[in-house]
Amino acid sequence: MATLCVKQQTRSDPIESKTATTDPDSMFPPEPAADDSDIVVDHRTITPLTGVDSSEPQFYLSLVNKDCGVSPSKIHINRRKRTKITIGRGDSADVVIRLKKKGQTARGKICVSRLHCEIEKNPLGQWALFDKGSRNGCFVNGHKVRARVLEHGDIVVLGGGGIVKHGSHLQNVDSVFKFRFSKVESRKQSSKRKISEGPDCGNHQHEHGGCAKRMSPDKEIISHSTCHTQAEDLREEFSCGICLDVQIQPRVLCCGHSFCARCISTALTYQNSCPSCKTVVVSEPARVVSLESVIARLYADNVEYQTRQQEYEKLAQHELITKRKLLTLINKAKSSGKRFMSVKKKWDAQERQIFKKGVALYKGVARVEYCRAVGLTDEYVNNASAPELTIAAMNTGVKRTKTCSLKSRMLMFIKFG
Repeated sequence: MATLCVKQQTRSDPIESKTATTDPDSMFPPEPAADDSDIVVDHRTITPLTGVDSSEPQFYLSLVNKDCGVSPSKIHINRRKRTKITIGRGDSADVVIRLKKKGQTARGKICVSRLHCEIEKNPLGQWALFDKGSRNGCFVNGHKVRARVLEHGDIVVLGGGGIVKHGSHLQNVDSVFKFRFSKVESRKQSSKRKISEGPDCGNHQHEHGGCAKRMSPDKEIISHSTCHTQAEDLREEFSCGICLDVQIQPRVLCCGHSFCARCISTALTYQNSCPSCKTVVVSEPARVVSLESVIARLYADNVEYQTRQQEYEKLAQHELITKRKLLTLINKAKSSGKRFMSVKKKWDAQERQIFKKGVALYKGVARVEYCRAVGLTDEYVNNASAPELTIAAMNTGVKRTKTCSLKSRMLMFIKFG
């Protein structure tokens, strides 16, 4: 098991030891997501069931141009009842995409990333495509997307848009990896649909009440269509300025602009200003419950929004698991007699480098716990004197600015950097 590193060593951890002899090859373990596949959704997991249920429809991705030299030409998505499949050019993907024709350009060969995308079945029984951080992106019907529910007949293109922003539309995507998503119903389903759509349905609507409920109140249909129209009209108002999609868990900055919680959290790790108006952010983005409720109600029936919401919940759970694993390592270090560096004392260059490398491995709640390990908390910053804040700022590398007080910068550093 990897051990926590100690003071006076070039390792990413804020802990120092009582002894001077340590193993130079031992390192503070990186964020658990990098090597613990059980924390996040394992992209290689396939439901180990055999056989094909003839009563369920089958879903395929078929090449639009079968003479382009791409292999395989047809992908059976829900083969063996699997509910998730990954696609890429790396051997770790469930379906490995390759160019089998000779003379293909190097650009064409690297158009698809090693782990390009994932297609997963959501709780509603629909298949959704997720971009797994590919270099050249994923397109559905010409739109570059991060997540999108697929429908019969959709054209899915892998690659061809490295510099294109998400949400943009291209008339012709420059990529040979072009597939058509199709749904093939079984004979049982086809016969059931014919029976349900037959003339006898109307004769039994009063006896069973099924058809009567579906065809009754026109007010419900009008209300649903009106809500859908309002959601589309307000889509631009509720769009995140970073991902260009409807905001998930919206957070509002002091300047008034709002973004997705994860989008703005990532943006603040690179620059301490609003992505829209460039105003310096001096306080943590606030949650507005009313705005969150309005968006959730307007897009309650939007499958794409619900799919993205589920993805956000998975990432939030991953952060909590990362936090628990970090706390376990910290408690184990304390029980073994190691002691932590204190932000109250002035660090040398090597100690500052150790902390800098260690804190960069964590985000969100796990980052807060890492800072807590050296005594850097919101309570300490709010109650510290000016000289104490200066020492803490020198240790962490936080610089004073004209538009933001040192205390505000330290509070932002704990959560975002």
